[in-house]
Amino acid sequence: MSVHATLPAVLFMIGALVALGVAAVLWPRRTMAGAKDLIVLELATTWWALAASLEAAVSDAPAKLLFSQLSYLGVVSVPVLFLIFALHYTRPGRPIGSARIVLLWVVPVLALGLAAANGRHGLIWTNITPSPIPGTFIYEHGAGFYAMIAYLYAVSLVATALLGRALLRLRHIYRWQALAILLAVPLPLLANVLYVVGASPIRYYDAAPAAFAVSGLAFAVGIYFFRLFDILPVAHDRVIESMGEGVIVVDLQRRVVECNPAARRLLADAAPERVGDLARPPLRGWLDAAESAVAGVRREEALDRGRTVAELSAARLTDRNGRATGWLVILHDVTAAKLSQRDLSVAQAALAGRVRELEDALAQIKTLRGLLPICSYCKRIRTDGDYWQQLEGYISEHSDARFSHGICPECYAQRVQPQLDALAGGRGPGEPRG
Repeated sequence: MSVHATLPAVLFMIGALVALGVAAVLWPRRTMAGAKDLIVLELATTWWALAASLEAAVSDAPAKLLFSQLSYLGVVSVPVLFLIFALHYTRPGRPIGSARIVLLWVVPVLALGLAAANGRHGLIWTNITPSPIPGTFIYEHGAGFYAMIAYLYAVSLVATALLGRALLRLRHIYRWQALAILLAVPLPLLANVLYVVGASPIRYYDAAPAAFAVSGLAFAVGIYFFRLFDILPVAHDRVIESMGEGVIVVDLQRRVVECNPAARRLLADAAPERVGDLARPPLRGWLDAAESAVAGVRREEALDRGRTVAELSAARLTDRNGRATGWLVILHDVTAAKLSQRDLSVAQAALAGRVRELEDALAQIKTLRGLLPICSYCKRIRTDGDYWQQLEGYISEHSDARFSHGICPECYAQRVQPQLDALAGGRGPGEPRG
């Protein structure tokens, strides 16, 4: 087996080295969503390009077939890994599921087995004949090859569609990230298509391994200039749906473009049944008020038949040129705060009543501490109406004091004891002794 440094072999080796370099650059970023998938993708690309380089370097048919079979490990893996990467990158935080991943690998594994045992059935290569160019061969393909290619192309188109959708939805630097990936990965697949239809730029060879060098440069631009895997696009739907505040987006025709679960819960019966429905009251009234206000509107509304109170703010949405595109309405549930405010008002009213009672009691106590006109003989007190009132009655009326009558020792000796002695001696009270 002789080896020659042919031009295709050199180009394919460059593609392998570039892919391996991209994997090495991505390794420190492997913890980011999608980075591990892209590292494995670049390693599969390296294997494909390395095997293709060795196939182009050897000159005898058995050795070329061997390296072509070995390259299939990368050929069947790259499109599937591309789709797995696109799913993780455009939908961070959403698992694909083990069952789906297994299904994705069924056809590639079968194709790899068919390529390894091609000598028994010829489903991948039906014939290999020398080409007019020395050291190259023409591969004639069978039904198994075209079935495999159809599946791999379908997988690649789905991955490209996911990234294309992200390209349209993402903004600013995220959009450039998706564009870098969108330009990088499909280039080798496009080269493979040209090979299958017989229009390869490298005659009698699949130019996909050489295109890996160009795609690697696109990844390098994305990594160093657009911070690929340093910052990731946020999953828009997950963020909106998980927000505690209600979010409603309405276009200029008053059609609901976005309405998250929190907004549907607050609007209750007034919530739109589906995206694209016209806004219903009270949302329509809010938009009317916001349209007449320069800086939008902010107020409180009773929703769900008065069972819920929401604080809403509506603001105009504009494009990059300042043209109005719709309205953004944010709903914040303040029901609990309103109930707490009501309970606080009741407690404050009760406290104010108690304070007034205490103030009245203090006022009465101050009156009793003032100058009281009292009779020197009968000890009656003169009231404001010039009425002389018994001391006990006056104090009971102007305070919480109550009286319990008794006899002190001095009064008992001076008044009660003489009367008891008189009764005991048969005399009336006040009569002299005989």
